[in-house]
Amino acid sequence: MNGRANSRSKRVRLEKCFACQYAMMIKRPGVDHLIRYVAEFKRQVALTIEGTLMCRNIKTLFNFEPPVSEEEVRAASLQFVRKVSGFNKPSKANEAAFLAAVDEIAAVSSNLLRSLETNAPPRNRTEEAARAQARAAERFSK
Repeated sequence: MNGRANSRSKRVRLEKCFACQYAMMIKRPGVDHLIRYVAEFKRQVALTIEGTLMCRNIKTLFNFEPPVSEEEVRAASLQFVRKVSGFNKPSKANEAAFLAAVDEIAAVSSNLLRSLETNAPPRNRTEEAARAQARAAERFSK
């Protein structure tokens, strides 16, 4: 087999590979804008789904005054398990595994928070909440 035929077969294999979008652009430069459009569309859809179904924001729990409560640790654990599993609310078949994962994550998180040490002074929850509200108001006022 000569070098030209070998090169042609490699290009054909690359075109068949779904993940090789850049190889397709080299072969057919007229469709690169379509590939970018589709990639951007998929990114926007993913952000929309993620923003509407699950909480994207897991709060920092360490080094606050007053200290974190068990309810806050459990809420953060629930957010984490929702994010990892992709379920906002699990089906009946997955509910036991989902709740067991939340309990395990909460226990590990509580253990972690008890064992962490810092020299920084504790932050005030009300001040941090006011700062977050100010940032949100600035961000969403546009």
